[in-house]
Amino acid sequence: MKASIIESPDQVRLAEMALPAPGPGEVLIRSRAVGICGSDVELYQGTRPEGFYRYPLVPGHEWSGEVAAIGEQVRWLSMGDRVVAESILSCGTCRNCRVGLTNLCEAGSHDERLAIGRRLGATHTINNKRDDVEQCVRDLTEGRGADLVFEVGSRAAGVELSMRLARRGGRLYSKASPGQALNTVIALREGALKVLLIHDENGR
Repeated sequence: MKASIIESPDQVRLAEMALPAPGPGEVLIRSRAVGICGSDVELYQGTRPEGFYRYPLVPGHEWSGEVAAIGEQVRWLSMGDRVVAESILSCGTCRNCRVGLTNLCEAGSHDERLAIGRRLGATHTINNKRDDVEQCVRDLTEGRGADLVFEVGSRAAGVELSMRLARRGGRLYSKASPGQALNTVIALREGALKVLLIHDENGR
């Protein structure tokens, strides 16, 4: 199959890539339409904040198409079905997923979803329902804390935890609300972190 590969800022090439085979519970989709997201433009221009990506990469996470191959144990889709992709991994069974809030999937605490993370390249995973997250991060970093922390849940407890997980002088990317942002600003003034607050579409 053909794919556009961004090798580095302003450097794109069209390449042939091996056609993946769907595993159990998976399907292969033949893309028919692809949108260009603002993040794709940033990846091409090289202006995306550090830590979100690694070159070379294949952009394009907003797309639709049709089912081209079906793996074992798939019962809810058929060959030729038209589908739209969801770029966020979600379990489909937790409370938030059942009401359509897949972007707020609570499955980070489920071992089976953490296994998917390891399969996708994570070297370490932490079950926050069973493990002491802060202690695990300290153990993995020899007590220093993480160089880079992403906080995207926007909950007060998560914002506070993310600041404790980052090392002194580390980086924190947060979607904290304006009220929660006060804590990150305090941390920044104390020199503890380099903080990037990710605003919403209204610039708040």
